[in-house]
Amino acid sequence: MYVALIAAIVGLVVRDRWRLSVFFSAYTVALLITALEYVWPQQFCTQAFWILTQALQDILKIGIVLEIAWKTFRAFPGTASAIRHAVLTLLLATIVAAITTPLANAPTSSYTTALVDFHPRVMDGTIWMIAVALGVAWFYRVPMHPFHRAVLTTVAIYTACFSTLLRLLGRYDLNVYLPYVHAVNSVVALVVCARWLYVIWTPVNAANQAHERTMRKLDAQVPSLFVTSRHA
Repeated sequence: MYVALIAAIVGLVVRDRWRLSVFFSAYTVALLITALEYVWPQQFCTQAFWILTQALQDILKIGIVLEIAWKTFRAFPGTASAIRHAVLTLLLATIVAAITTPLANAPTSSYTTALVDFHPRVMDGTIWMIAVALGVAWFYRVPMHPFHRAVLTTVAIYTACFSTLLRLLGRYDLNVYLPYVHAVNSVVALVVCARWLYVIWTPVNAANQAHERTMRKLDAQVPSLFVTSRHA
């Protein structure tokens, strides 16, 4: 998986597609950082490192949704208002759900609480935000860049799978099932990385060019997502 991530990061730079989503580019780097657990296990294969890297990934995934939503809906003031309120409401609900996570107490450790409760709640909120962004774009027929659509879809799939696996750990013996969770998660991650490699390295096609031309024309008419149109 880490080889695929390196290839994806190189592709983002070579194909100049990191500009399409800065947060996604940062997210791939954050995923690659977890390789330190295997390179220097004594220093980085710790519960604290896992919690910190997972928190960073959660933040970056939310950033991906907000960034792509802005780039997709910025030229559609009426639809932008709807998606802005929906996403911000879900973001607030996610924050509330996260901060109301029950505090760890014996025999439950902070690591276990974060593993099976806190992070799954954040992931659920992220999945709902992605679903709303994709759903609103589909319902209002707003053109979404193929790269952005692929990123949101794959991030949602991977997050849903990982969240489910973490919740299963909360129901069963953590020490017994953790190796199986790692195995399943690695397979899903590899499939997702393969999809990223395809969309990153595929040359610009007619669909990409048409989307960029359309957005440039729309941007010339409505320069900002947060400009409220009287006719929207």
